[in-house]
Amino acid sequence: MVDRVGIEAFADEQRLREDLLREMLSEFNEGRSKTYYSIAVTVLDIAELRLAIESSRQKAGAADVRGRSKLLHAQLDAVAGAHGRRLALRR
Repeated sequence: MVDRVGIEAFADEQRLREDLLREMLSEFNEGRSKTYYSIAVTVLDIAELRLAIESSRQKAGAADVRGRSKLLHAQLDAVAGAHGRRLALRR
């Protein structure tokens, strides 16, 4: 795959990130994770985000939203940790 550069490529990537964030908020948000998911979508790779979402969906089964949220948090924390990052808001 050839990497595209320019404003169009950047805008396309941001739309993908926005779509992923919407998926996370609609399926995994228990009411307290909006900022966490926003940070994750901003700093992690798109392919890794998709993989984390799909993995969480598969593992969740019939879990409630709180259980699904915990699964996605664990997946995202693992991805961030593999890159030496921590997903947390600094105040």
